Amino acid sequence: MNERLNKDYLPDSWNDETKISFLFEEPRSPSVNPLDAEHKYKFWSNAVKKWYETNNLSSFTFEDAKEAFRKRGRVPAYLGDSLSRMQREGILRNYSEFNEELIGPEGVSVAVTSRLFSTMLISPVKMGIATAKWALGYSQILPDATRFIAVETVQVKSKKIEQILKERPGLVVHTATSFWKDYNEIIKDEEEASLILSYLRKNSIVHITRDGDTYVVKVGAEENDTTTTPVKQKNVDKVNIIRSPMSSIGKPVTEAEKTIAKISTTLQLLYCELEKINDESQELKEKAVCALKEDRRDQVSF
Repeated sequence: MNERLNKDYLPDSWNDETKISFLFEEPRSPSVNPLDAEHKYKFWSNAVKKWYETNNLSSFTFEDAKEAFRKRGRVPAYLGDSLSRMQREGILRNYSEFNEELIGPEGVSVAVTSRLFSTMLISPVKMGIATAKWALGYSQILPDATRFIAVETVQVKSKKIEQILKERPGLVVHTATSFWKDYNEIIKDEEEASLILSYLRKNSIVHITRDGDTYVVKVGAEENDTTTTPVKQKNVDKVNIIRSPMSSIGKPVTEAEKTIAKISTTLQLLYCELEKINDESQELKEKAVCALKEDRRDQVSF
């Protein structure tokens, strides 16, 4: 990931070998220098924040962060502790916990489960060394695969999408893929689409119910908004449903609305297939006409 990242995030002191070498070291013992750990935390937390903001990252792993700040084979010794503290202070969030808020613990995706499983595959030797260092006051145990959410980035992107959603209140069926495609100028991939949906749901901007591989999304309307006009969509991956009555806007998705969503999804897919068949039919007709005009009847086939 980092090879393609904007390198403007690197701190001004990056090429000051004396200063940066000191910052790469473990904090001194509090009895020797009681302010050293706080100083290094402020430095690395600010550096990490500038890194993910500069590159518009909403999530990243500990390994990503280490690669971003690797210098001549060295990694900042206090980087893991800084990330852990940023999480405790709410600047970062744990990826799996954040994702569970959207789909529930029983519905965590295979990708997320895979990541969680990979964090357990740490060699006993490495775990032993990490535990010993932690006991002595050094770096906390933090597997490379640990994934964090950059809360502020998710908030900013969600706010942009919220403004768009408010312009079209009603009931919509999405997949993570379709949500990403609809807002690809803001969202970079399907994983980030799930994060945005999670944040929107958590903050009651929209009501979201998961139904298999789809998300039934109900967007609230302004009090003076009485729009009920359905919008016709030709995107096979996403189906825009008939607008819900204004009296139901702002309330959770009901079973009746889920049923309507399923029916509407089927109808929309059929509509798209008919459009495709009509286009193919028209193309065959045009080819047939050209062949007849050129007296190539043997090439005419339907």
